[in-house]
Amino acid sequence: MKRISVCILILVFAASCGGGEAPAPNDNAPVTEEKAPEPKPPELSEEDKFAVEEFEALKRLLKDAEAKYPGISDYERLVAEVKSDNDGGERFLKAIRPADGLSILGENAPWRHLLNIGNEGFEENFGRRPRDSDREEALSQSNWIPVVCREHLSFDTITVFALVDDDRERAMDVLNFMTMPTHRARLLLELGKPIQAARELTEFFRLVALFDVYTSWASDAYRYAVITTNIYRLVATEMSILADDAGVVKALSALRVGPATSFKRYWRSDLVRSLWRLKQAESADEWWEDVTPTEDIRLSLQFHVATYGAFPDGAPNPFDPTSYAKAIELAESIGGKDRASNFAGLVHWRLRTECLWLAWDLFHMDKAEPLLTRKQAAMDIIATQPWCKADWIGNELKLLIDADHPISRDADNIGASRDMPVLTLPLREVAPEEEKQPD
Repeated sequence: MKRISVCILILVFAASCGGGEAPAPNDNAPVTEEKAPEPKPPELSEEDKFAVEEFEALKRLLKDAEAKYPGISDYERLVAEVKSDNDGGERFLKAIRPADGLSILGENAPWRHLLNIGNEGFEENFGRRPRDSDREEALSQSNWIPVVCREHLSFDTITVFALVDDDRERAMDVLNFMTMPTHRARLLLELGKPIQAARELTEFFRLVALFDVYTSWASDAYRYAVITTNIYRLVATEMSILADDAGVVKALSALRVGPATSFKRYWRSDLVRSLWRLKQAESADEWWEDVTPTEDIRLSLQFHVATYGAFPDGAPNPFDPTSYAKAIELAESIGGKDRASNFAGLVHWRLRTECLWLAWDLFHMDKAEPLLTRKQAAMDIIATQPWCKADWIGNELKLLIDADHPISRDADNIGASRDMPVLTLPLREVAPEEEKQPD
């Protein structure tokens, strides 16, 4: 990380300045010893000079944005709006500190593997299949996790991500903690304890609902990781038995937010936070940690600010063709194809979440009545998400993100040049005479 000292910049500027006549010699002046000349400050590298220029451009961008849109960098207000008087953020962070000791970064023990990764790669790593003793050890080591979940359900909000966004160590505590409840539920199932597994998973989903989503990019990403991981496991793995539990269904469904609403909240809050961080860096006369100003950062922020004024509610709706096309056109006008591709890529990874929610709906439709007997009804549901396509393969339904959709075509920077598999949904089998073909 290179921090640019303002003092050095001033000295460099002063050293480069000439002008003014030298004073006339004074023969009567007392003789003094000549002092060694002060060493010149080191010349800035071309990279640093460019960073200084970009930093100045970013500060001008911030000044113009605040003048045009008062309050656009008020991150404290953003956090205050999602934080209740009965908030458990600080207490939660203290309670999950033991998660660091359970992470996969510790000793290579079977129970750690099961608690952090699952069964995948276990046999390759340890040369055998998991034993019940491994599962029981993993549950014993992490038996405080369901207690933390249960105890924090009494709070109205848990503002945690706003507290850890610039604290890597505490952010890792949160990330480690968030991966373990799902693995605990799977371990409990494998030990024949489905009721306890459903209860713990339900309480975990209820806890996630209290988090300060949209206060930072990390919070949005963590929340979606929780949703996508658990939907996949609940509909396409041996954990599907838990998807019939009323508590699990209700708690997970409560995390569902429409794609347009979700994206707009994320986009607006991310802009506020980005400008706030820039303001903090400006007041400290240095760039924020681990980031050097670049043209890409400036163009990204310039596009972000432009969308705030170009759309009625301060953010595009990339799931609406007209709004998406307008955003792409605006991105290209500011940063060319690369900027448009970056925006499309940001939207593209969210398509998987929407396809997984679709799988969640189809899973429960199949439970109510086999989809193999009413394929057209299933295809009608799938058609509501034009970026998703489906292939019927025997008694399975394979969901994919369509490579021909405009978002996929524009997002060529993430390799979306082919259909991207989301999951394969096992369907209830029916007798051949019962199977109905689409109309």
